[in-house]
Amino acid sequence: MTEYLKSVLDEQATAVAYKSPDLETIVRAGDRRIRQRRVVALAGVVVFALVAGTVGVSAWQDRRVTPNVGSGPWPPGTVSWAAGSTIHAGPDTIEVGHVVSAFVRTSLGFAVVDNADDVFSVTADGVTKIGHLTPTLPNNTDQQRLVSDPHGTLVGWVGEDPPGTLTMFTHDQATGRTRSYPGSGGPEPDALFFAIDDRTGYWRTSWNVYAVDLDTGQERLIKPGPAYDFEVYSVEDGMLAFSPNADTTFFAGRSVEDARQLRDFSAERPTGSADPVRLSPSGSWLSFGVVELSDGDSEETFEVIKVTPEVYDITTGERITLRIPGDPTIAVPAVWLDDTTLQVMVGIYGGPNADPEVTVYTCTLPGGSCQLASAIGRFNDAHPVVLPDGRWYGP
Repeated sequence: MTEYLKSVLDEQATAVAYKSPDLETIVRAGDRRIRQRRVVALAGVVVFALVAGTVGVSAWQDRRVTPNVGSGPWPPGTVSWAAGSTIHAGPDTIEVGHVVSAFVRTSLGFAVVDNADDVFSVTADGVTKIGHLTPTLPNNTDQQRLVSDPHGTLVGWVGEDPPGTLTMFTHDQATGRTRSYPGSGGPEPDALFFAIDDRTGYWRTSWNVYAVDLDTGQERLIKPGPAYDFEVYSVEDGMLAFSPNADTTFFAGRSVEDARQLRDFSAERPTGSADPVRLSPSGSWLSFGVVELSDGDSEETFEVIKVTPEVYDITTGERITLRIPGDPTIAVPAVWLDDTTLQVMVGIYGGPNADPEVTVYTCTLPGGSCQLASAIGRFNDAHPVVLPDGRWYGP
């Protein structure tokens, strides 16, 4: 992934074609088609995956570890990112003691998954191991690995209970309780935990998509099967952002039946979307990256030309243009800091002998103006830069 990033940034507007991951990585639950976003999502992910080398891992011990937590707590509206074993949140740096391969925000701190798939809770009280994550099969690293409501206290992931059976897990940082949710359909060969909105979880079993009361375990059917191409990207204040058809069309609404279509990529190949896809806290705006591709010789080769952030007004369907200084070639919207402020990660390459520079901008809606929030700096192959979107950013 590092070499791909360097190729993209080196050419700026003309990336070098590369071979996509093999089908074992991008096929889920017997669906043998190459999903459009599975290929192009990597363009967004690898912008910040600046590492393919070795990073030291601190072994977890069965005890509470007190991190260097700065002044904390860290409000959800704080710009954040991670590199190595350190989370940066505004002026604070939080030493986790484990490589941060994915992380999410909560109202009390963070949850982290390391490169051994162990899940940790990070709060002002310390760092505590809370579970072990099972990669969604067959190893769909472009999928969500951790989920949370940044304004709540719950964290969710997919694990095994009993061994060999995929199960949804949550941990409540307020109470310290970790619980599992046995599926109503028996052992699950395929399961994805999509999102948490307040105390409601959204996930897909091998057949159906459910909204689940995480306190009682009561399920509500969102989409009956077959639903292996149905994905919920984000849920905020009851508003769902989803695609029913392998990330080809994007919808948002209070229900699947009454949702508004915001984007259709079916006639725009070779253009596609880049993760993450996120709603603002009130569900007013939807953001995602759009990857522009040149024609390749086959589905296994293509050239990335540009990654552009797009934001849509959920009520009107209007697209809002973000004005990022310099019109960078690579700009990926990450997370919403509040209902009108979007954190955007930008990758810039200064020349053939320079390391890529990663910066963070905050963009304000509805105007679309963007300001530099943090110049993360130039990176070599030492560490990845990880976004607080719960996705895997490891080699």
